[in-house]
Amino acid sequence: MKRNVIKKLFLLFAILSLSACGVNLQTGANPNIEEYFEDYDDNKTLARDNQGYSDNLTYTSDNNTYEIKGQDILWGDVELLKINSSEQANCQLSGAIKVNKGNYKIIKINSENEVTVLAEDEESFDNSVVLDKGMNIIKAVGKPADFYSLDIRITIPESIEDTESRLPSTEKSTDNLNKANTENNTENNTENNTENSTERSAEIETIGETEQAELSNTEEGDFWCAEYLQEGNILLSAKLATLEGKKVLLNLDLQEEFNLYLKIMCKSKGGSYHLVLQDGEGNQKTIASDEEEWEGSIALDKGQNTLILIGDKAGFSSITIESNAEEINPEYVKN
Repeated sequence: MKRNVIKKLFLLFAILSLSACGVNLQTGANPNIEEYFEDYDDNKTLARDNQGYSDNLTYTSDNNTYEIKGQDILWGDVELLKINSSEQANCQLSGAIKVNKGNYKIIKINSENEVTVLAEDEESFDNSVVLDKGMNIIKAVGKPADFYSLDIRITIPESIEDTESRLPSTEKSTDNLNKANTENNTENNTENNTENSTERSAEIETIGETEQAELSNTEEGDFWCAEYLQEGNILLSAKLATLEGKKVLLNLDLQEEFNLYLKIMCKSKGGSYHLVLQDGEGNQKTIASDEEEWEGSIALDKGQNTLILIGDKAGFSSITIESNAEEINPEYVKN
């Protein structure tokens, strides 16, 4: 009996010791978004190990540029990138951040544990950052913050090779797809498709200038995702996606009718979506709304047929829309 009491006391002491030191919550339960992060302005605490929770933050690296994307909750401080520089140098920090609730800041910690605020509660920023000689740690801190979307880019000198990120990474090619998909300028899109056509040819169809101009006139709003694919019968395959506005999935000018098969599979995280078919006069017919699984065929008439995904603050853990679009005879599609 006495031995059991001693064991319980020892266990209680161990738990209290961990609590006093600060438990790393990055892989723990989702904290209450309303809970105040008392260490938000405590530089001594922020200079120590991470004590934060991040929801859906990932990074991609392309040569000397790191891109961190995500959404949802950031509570406490989360390490984005470690940069070990042999001499003082400059890097470029840019980003676009939409916050639903709370406060955030991006900070740099040098080897002397000195904290510098690089950006705070800004919707967009593009700043030159001085990297001190030795280790530089860049963190995001939430008070907490609930993000609608977050996109941060850190471009470091090519001479620096010693870097590390604790965030999960996505494929480099996926990052290129995201850039191509989110550009609104038709001319820039055409140039990007030409420069990267070899790398992306197996993953995404090249869009001609005329068709791209039509799509840019039809699309409006913001579409963002961590991973994206559009190829052949896959009209849309995305992970960690958000849509506020319109995303064109298919745009055809047909010389004959065609029955288009569609299959929708998605995991919603909030908001609502509608899949609509629009004719050449702008009339729309709703195909599906907010279904996590839907399968069926729709009749495409002669003339203009545009399949559009419309989102009202729609968030998806994943979404895939399949079709039989490759069965359409190219001879009956007007150029």
